[in-house]
Amino acid sequence: MQQSDAEAVAQELQEVHKAVLLSKAEGFSSDHIVLWRLKKCSARVSDALSTSDELSACHDRVREAGCELMPTWAGGAVLLVPLTLELYEELGLKFAPYHVLSLSSDRERLEAALRSVPVKKRPTVSSDHRAALLQTGTGDLGGIRGDSGGGAGQDQQESDEQENGEDGRSEVSEAEDGRSQGRPQLEIVRTFFEFPLLRDVSEASSSGLVRSAPEVSWGRGEDEPGQGNQQRGGGAGGGGILSSNPRRWGGKSLSRSSS
Repeated sequence: MQQSDAEAVAQELQEVHKAVLLSKAEGFSSDHIVLWRLKKCSARVSDALSTSDELSACHDRVREAGCELMPTWAGGAVLLVPLTLELYEELGLKFAPYHVLSLSSDRERLEAALRSVPVKKRPTVSSDHRAALLQTGTGDLGGIRGDSGGGAGQDQQESDEQENGEDGRSEVSEAEDGRSQGRPQLEIVRTFFEFPLLRDVSEASSSGLVRSAPEVSWGRGEDEPGQGNQQRGGGAGGGGILSSNPRRWGGKSLSRSSS
């Protein structure tokens, strides 16, 4: 009888202990790692993130796992969760000085730590859309594992780069086709739009494109002819003399001759 009671109590305690462990596991696994992006980055910001008391729990978490807050291979990013070089290379993500890696629940602590930075130099925090969300394990944080999201993030980045490359090649091919067909190409030079002419169009040939009005000169003492007057050429009794512009029209200047 006493043995059965003891077994019942032991079984009940075991179930309670199991329920507590499951509740902790659910609360922990619901958290995930996020790659935050800072709008501004400077030495002052990095110092605030690595020394702030608001993030002391994050710092202890990283150091207890034997990892570094700002390893040399992380590209200047601040790591508030344990991360190894092997896992960094496996995920295929490229960190930059404006990146911060932490749990999603650490955002409030992160923003509180940044309040020590002056307002004009204080960055805003946003999630990097190129980063994949990684579910943490139920054990030590040093055992972070990547799921299918890591591959999806890398595939998305590769597809963006491929699309940008194809767009660039198509623009270059269109420009080459335009030059081969003799069409003037649009260029932006110092915020001005210019249409450069083809090289085979010289100054002499371009004179046939735009012409000025002919130059008219009248003799001294002569009035400009009216409706009843007729233009007279050069001669003994010549009056007004009409001469064309030799530069544009190939005409020949005439002068008053005296008989």
